[in-house]
Amino acid sequence: MWRPVRVAMYLVLLGMDFFFLFFLGNYFWWVTAVLLILFPILSVAGLLWADGAMEWELGAGSQSVSCGDIVPLELRVKNPRWYPVLDGRMSLRIGNTFFGSGSDVAVSMAVRMHGESSLRLPLELKDQGRFTVALEKSAFQDLMGLVECRRRIDRECEVFALPRDGGGVEPDMEQYLSGASETEESREKGNDFSEVSDIREYIPGDRFRDIHWKLSARQDELMVKERVAVAGSEMVIVIGLPPDKRRAERILETVYGLAASLTERHLPVCLLCWNQGLFCFDEYRCGSRQAVRASYCDLYRTALSLRTAERQREYMKNCFPFLGTYLSVTEREGEVQVEMCEND
Repeated sequence: MWRPVRVAMYLVLLGMDFFFLFFLGNYFWWVTAVLLILFPILSVAGLLWADGAMEWELGAGSQSVSCGDIVPLELRVKNPRWYPVLDGRMSLRIGNTFFGSGSDVAVSMAVRMHGESSLRLPLELKDQGRFTVALEKSAFQDLMGLVECRRRIDRECEVFALPRDGGGVEPDMEQYLSGASETEESREKGNDFSEVSDIREYIPGDRFRDIHWKLSARQDELMVKERVAVAGSEMVIVIGLPPDKRRAERILETVYGLAASLTERHLPVCLLCWNQGLFCFDEYRCGSRQAVRASYCDLYRTALSLRTAERQREYMKNCFPFLGTYLSVTEREGEVQVEMCEND
């Protein structure tokens, strides 16, 4: 893309050189005219040559941090050509996919010839959620500033901002420990509290994870493993998220602290959060603080607008008819409410 102001200035300068060459006939003005014609050609051709070979990389210093921390972003540009770029601009899109917010950021940097240039940017994550940083396009100018090459780029990285430890109001743990319910099974290795009692044909509504795939392949029909609980317990926590951002953050902070405290007491936790897109509860089974962090990262991948449900208790009865009790974490009148509920 031509830059008309710079081109006009160059044409004026070239015209003045030819004017003096025509009237004075001096050797100096002849050499200057040759250089004024040669330099723009080399400048523009060099930029096109270099721009086609550049490679971009975008990365973050950490994949998950606590809310309020600063994450270093690093933008790297590799230029294998022997042509430097003194004026380069990149457009970044920083968005929180969980809350549906975002902003655009423009950065400038010079790119060295035949090497790699990097730029570090501090990113402060003030809210919870999944943050995506996308490098969308670049704009490089030649050395004389006559031409600007623009290109769309598809580079992206993600960072998860989790609640801070102790950031939420942690309820009294002892009054909820007695409400741990018998679980069907645990997905964590070494914590399987169920055994296979029988194998039967598939019935609509059976869980896909109970399908016996090898036997089904041999018999050309789906076969399901029936399981019975033999030992163990887990605390089921239902996260009732409102559409409001700040209220939802307070609930997530409370659940995070509650789940972390329970796992430290060696009590497995099952987090349930509604997913309107799939019209079911997403299940996150946690046996450690690291598992809680990983579950929150997965929870943030679905937008808050799809996490709210007005008839959540009715959905619990339909989705988990054999569940006796569970912890419900909601907000009422500006305060987070944690209560043990009967699933009847």
